[in-house]
Amino acid sequence: FYELTNRYEGYVDLTQSLPNIKKNVRKSYKSLINKGFKNYEFIYFDSKNFSDQIGEDYRLFHKKISGRVTRPLKTFHQMYKWIKEDKALLFCQKYQSKVMNYTYVTINKKSATYASSAAVRENLDTPLSHSMLWYAIITCKELGVEVFNLGDISAQKNIFFYLNDKEANIAFFKKGFITYSQKVKSYVWFKNKKYFLDFLNTTLENIS
Repeated sequence: FYELTNRYEGYVDLTQSLPNIKKNVRKSYKSLINKGFKNYEFIYFDSKNFSDQIGEDYRLFHKKISGRVTRPLKTFHQMYKWIKEDKALLFCQKYQSKVMNYTYVTINKKSATYASSAAVRENLDTPLSHSMLWYAIITCKELGVEVFNLGDISAQKNIFFYLNDKEANIAFFKKGFITYSQKVKSYVWFKNKKYFLDFLNTTLENIS
């Protein structure tokens, strides 16, 4: 076994007051959040207002942004099911009535987890993601959720944990909202010494 000692998850403590939560947000993000709330429209879908058509719009938007089908249709149907069962929320961000961003968050009575996001890649005066994530965070607080899990915020690489530039940028972005972080115990397991040496040699060849 090899422990990945540099893995951390980031959290927002929603039991704190909103001013205290925002105090922990990265300074450069605060003006972007304020501008986003002035320029964009926000709505979220739960069991009360979600429909299969909204789900299909989300799926097709995700396909358009990705440029391809990234996962089986049944996984989207499962995501719709969770929304209908109050186990997830779908957030939507619009500009001049045009959908620009969807963010999916799983939820229960005490905690919420940032699961995925898909946004248009246009050169807008105000970035989309900062205000969208803040909207998701404050909405969950209003719903009585106590902690918002932003997931992996690890940025330090090693031979067992590789981040491409996109993943590193996402980790840095999420880290700008956290109240606190926790180390995640994560391990790499190799069947035997030969598997480990083969992996090591292949990795070193790719690096060099």
